[in-house]
Amino acid sequence: MEIPDSDRDKAVVTFFQVFGGAFIVNAIQGIVVASITGASWNWPTAFLFLLLGVFLLGCGLLWRHLKGWINPSLANSITNFANDFRYWVIILLLPWLYFAWSGALKEIRLNNQIVSLRNDEHSITQVLDRFVLPRQLSKGQIESIGSFLQNFQPQEVSFELVNGDQEADTYQNDLQRALEKAGWHIKEVKSVPETSQSLSIDFRQTPEHSQVQSDFKHPKADLLLQEAFGLAGVRLDGVSSGSSPKSTEDVMTIIVGHRRRDSYVQPCEAQ
Repeated sequence: MEIPDSDRDKAVVTFFQVFGGAFIVNAIQGIVVASITGASWNWPTAFLFLLLGVFLLGCGLLWRHLKGWINPSLANSITNFANDFRYWVIILLLPWLYFAWSGALKEIRLNNQIVSLRNDEHSITQVLDRFVLPRQLSKGQIESIGSFLQNFQPQEVSFELVNGDQEADTYQNDLQRALEKAGWHIKEVKSVPETSQSLSIDFRQTPEHSQVQSDFKHPKADLLLQEAFGLAGVRLDGVSSGSSPKSTEDVMTIIVGHRRRDSYVQPCEAQ
């Protein structure tokens, strides 16, 4: 059964009105949202959508006159297109796909921004810990170091502490408390005028002991400290070791210097 020309023309008019209105609504919605929220909006695109929407609405209103002015084959193609439901389905799906894709992109951008903010927060925290905040061991860190070292034979250790720095002095006291909790003996705390590193370990052995390989059951003192500090999150700037023919006993030294800082920050003077 053939569809009357009047009904076919109504489908064309409806087609132009629906899609012309969709372009106009989309443009107005974007402009209003951008004006209220301050979000960025592509203004040339908005005006292009408005013009296209007005053009399509005009084509719909004037279709009965317009089809007599344009090429008959073009008018027939537009009429067939508007009266084929398959094209309606495809075109109606396009806005949905567009908004779905835009929403997915916004979610991806939002997630990337969140990840970036978290990374920035972590970086700022690291900078504060390393360059701004005074070094100190929390109760949990002291417990962690002491509990780990208690599983092994106590050792003897000395400290070298840079003089004239109250922050370093407080940090050394925290480290000493952690070692004493494990039963380690503090041989001496010696002041030195300057150190090249913030916190480091130096282990000097007798020639005889230097030939003995460390094992899991009997680890050497420097390895014990490295493991204990690592488990507690204490950052070491350096570890050195060696032996001398003149050495008669093993000497473990923990060197505590100025905390890492920018060059213009002056150390706290000891009270």
